[in-house]
Amino acid sequence: MSIEPVLKKGYLLLILICSLLGFPWLWQEISLENAFQAPLITKSPSPPSSETLEALQQPYRYLGAGKQSVAFLSEDGKWVLKFFKKKYIRAPFIARCFNLDKKKYQQRFGHYCESYLIAEKEFKQETALAYVHLGPSTALPDTVCKDRLGISHSLNLNEYPFVMQKRVESFYSLLTGPLTRQMIDQFLGFVAKRMAKGVADRDQEIGRNFGTLGGAIVQIDPGRLYLDTTLNEQKRRDLEWWRSTHKLRRFLETNAPEEVAFFDQRLKAWQEETSAQSPV
Repeated sequence: MSIEPVLKKGYLLLILICSLLGFPWLWQEISLENAFQAPLITKSPSPPSSETLEALQQPYRYLGAGKQSVAFLSEDGKWVLKFFKKKYIRAPFIARCFNLDKKKYQQRFGHYCESYLIAEKEFKQETALAYVHLGPSTALPDTVCKDRLGISHSLNLNEYPFVMQKRVESFYSLLTGPLTRQMIDQFLGFVAKRMAKGVADRDQEIGRNFGTLGGAIVQIDPGRLYLDTTLNEQKRRDLEWWRSTHKLRRFLETNAPEEVAFFDQRLKAWQEETSAQSPV
């Protein structure tokens, strides 16, 4: 008799017990595939490159999770697959029954439909995006992903919305060394470019949302980008600048106070430049 069915039954029983004891995140591991069944929202994605197809042939292991997505790292350590959580954009049953948090989930779904497509079109290099798959396809292989418990799941990627990015280094780790000023200026330049294109970002986090690749700034998580026609108004631009940079300034005050004056100087220069432009 094959031992595999016995192991699977024991695995499910373990998850049930742990969930009842207060570890509800383990319910996701019962059906990793179901957790990622966010809707496919485009008619069809662009064809994958040969590099993308080759990278998808290797197995991936659990890397981490945020509110919006779950990330898996390739075996060679060069690529990250992000799958979108269905529960992030779909209100729970009770909330749907009583029409609770409707605006919140509508906004989340709007970001899901818009943000990565904006990033792919306008900031592909700045987000290290290799592939955005938000529509049904037929050209992708099955890929094996190991969940946080080490259990392997074979996923038919043609059926799942996901994005593929190059793996990057931590942004904050380079803000206390010889490249500090270069990183500051690159970050402010990216914010200026984004605003000049009429794109705002509702996510103010920097530490976990930005990284570097080959000495260039990269926005790891562009999941809350949106088009904002009010960015041609000075008051709105000033608010967006503050929202986008105040956490970086706070980090410098604590970790590199000698660079705060440089930050303020370059921020003022970039603000003056964007004030002279109107979003395209």
